[in-house]
Amino acid sequence: MIENLPDKNFDLFAHRLNKNIYGSLKGEIRLKILLNDLGIFLTEGQKPLDILDAGCGFGQCSSMLALKGHHLTLCDISANMIDSAKADYHEKGIINAKFLHESIQDHLIGNRARYDLILCHAVLEWAEDPKEMLNCLNQMLKPEGYLSLMFFNKNGTILKAVLRGNFYPKDCGFLFGRSKSLTPTNPLIPETVYQWMDALNLRIIKKSGVRVFYDYCDSAKREGLSDEDVLNCELSFSQSEPFISIARYIHILCRK
Repeated sequence: MIENLPDKNFDLFAHRLNKNIYGSLKGEIRLKILLNDLGIFLTEGQKPLDILDAGCGFGQCSSMLALKGHHLTLCDISANMIDSAKADYHEKGIINAKFLHESIQDHLIGNRARYDLILCHAVLEWAEDPKEMLNCLNQMLKPEGYLSLMFFNKNGTILKAVLRGNFYPKDCGFLFGRSKSLTPTNPLIPETVYQWMDALNLRIIKKSGVRVFYDYCDSAKREGLSDEDVLNCELSFSQSEPFISIARYIHILCRK
């Protein structure tokens, strides 16, 4: 069943993702903002939650939640990603987690478990039917459960293309990544995602831009800045408009 899914499988790209995204300042910015938004689940002494990391990748963000005592289930259609996440959890001494080599859709069909919190980060834009995937996630949430959703922003993709001199034609799909690229091929319009969430009675309680400046800066000038300065600048503007709406990714924390 897994082999026939049209959604993007990163088995062949795991090493490049680890080097170019997770092991870079890009990945550090992303993780810092996500953990900042998820701070209510990272405080000491709270009741352990049942959490699903849907399309977990390397499981970096969810491991921070597991270290706080929450119970994690991680699923991904990439065997290489699941193996990497499992190795990272083992290295950190985390035992309160299980790992499933399966799609989000299959997890909904094959399990009756419902979750207090679901993480779905940088997955929706790779799905053949992102609206239906969001519906799947909603079905797996407990009443009053939380969804942490990060998606690739079409506004930011257009902005970056124009800054490079590629003035945006509406029918020009190559601006949104190629089949062997790490750039998603299906960036999402924020207002469309918000409408989908509203239809599912998912109430947005926090919204942040992820990489509101980093991807648009001149790389030579950026190299002259310290990582700390870049991180502080990103965090300072991550929850303010118009920066959220033009960020490379948008993170939403919502409640059912």
